[in-house]
Amino acid sequence: LLEAFGNAATSMNHNSSRFGKFIDLHFNRHGGVCGATLSHYLLEKSRVVRQAETERNYHVFYYMVYGLSAEEQQMYDLRSMHAFDYLSANERPLDIDSCRNHWARLLAAEQELGLDQAARQDLLGLLAGILHLGNVRFANNSNEAAQIESPDQLDHTCALLMVESEALGKALTTFPVHIRGETIVKTNNSRQSADTRDSAAKALYGRNFALLVQRINHLLQGSGGGGGALSGLSIGILDIFGFENFEFNSLEQFCINLANEHLQSYFNRHIFQQELLEYEKEGIAARNIEYADNAALLQLFTARPAGLLAVLDEESRLQSSTDESLKTKLAAALESSPYFLARPVGFCIAHYAGRVVYDVTDMIAKNRDPLPELVSTTLARSRNRLVHALFGGHGDDIAAQQQQQQQ
Repeated sequence: LLEAFGNAATSMNHNSSRFGKFIDLHFNRHGGVCGATLSHYLLEKSRVVRQAETERNYHVFYYMVYGLSAEEQQMYDLRSMHAFDYLSANERPLDIDSCRNHWARLLAAEQELGLDQAARQDLLGLLAGILHLGNVRFANNSNEAAQIESPDQLDHTCALLMVESEALGKALTTFPVHIRGETIVKTNNSRQSADTRDSAAKALYGRNFALLVQRINHLLQGSGGGGGALSGLSIGILDIFGFENFEFNSLEQFCINLANEHLQSYFNRHIFQQELLEYEKEGIAARNIEYADNAALLQLFTARPAGLLAVLDEESRLQSSTDESLKTKLAAALESSPYFLARPVGFCIAHYAGRVVYDVTDMIAKNRDPLPELVSTTLARSRNRLVHALFGGHGDDIAAQQQQQQQ
């Protein structure tokens, strides 16, 4: 389940995990495993709506498109991956038989997780709705206000997500502004509407992934025989992305590599610094071990008010900010650092593992990752029980948990 929903083909790996996870294995007093708890971090939601030229979306979409029966393909209008903007960027050959086999395994896993036929149909509606949502296109009228170019596609998307077409169309093309107790409805342009559409798709996928992890945790808790979880006997396993340096590096690689810098610092502290202090306390003669201390580099990322993260957050709060203004302010704030170099596309960081050039294109939009109020309230009224749960029911709890884990 986690592999289907959380892994994708990248330029370096055909089955790359695009999220981090921490597994806490609980043991009883006799040394037997009696349960586990899973936490997830940094799901690459932007992959749902956009992939690099040599990469793919999450596996589950391809499994679904080619694994469904002919009747189901017609019902959900899933004929080929090339029919969808969210999937058609990649022309690499796809093993269709493998997709069908994986789909069969996925259905068995969903059944083991406790999903009945109705729940699986709700999940199919959500996944198919995401793909069709990506095909909803916009154009500006003479007043630079967005209009929906593909109303039939919007209607089909809304049928799958079980929401009203008029309500979702309004949520994608307008936004409310609250001033002194009054609400004024303003119109998006076509670019803003496309961004709102993509935000909705990412929110649908991300919240469903968080709910999937919750369900897996419920299954993994076990009976607790022997009181393993309460006894405090546990082993924690961190499974997270390695250091990444692609042809195009954006906010995703920025966060992943920062996490690896923190891990490297943790390693330095526990394997070198603290161990050598123990030797010194006990009077054990040990030769001095030289290692690269990345504390100054971490400060480049985390310093306030002029670190990388602080400048990015400041620009993300300003409506007038652009990719160019972010690049300019980063260069002005950090040009004196030996670890920072300005580049035409953005900036270069001298990480412990090597230099990486980051492209600032869309970095502000990714950092904001907003979900407009109208979109959220429209999806909360969905007649699809899963969509309603994600945005109505306990959707706010899931969103808050995601934000906390991201921080």
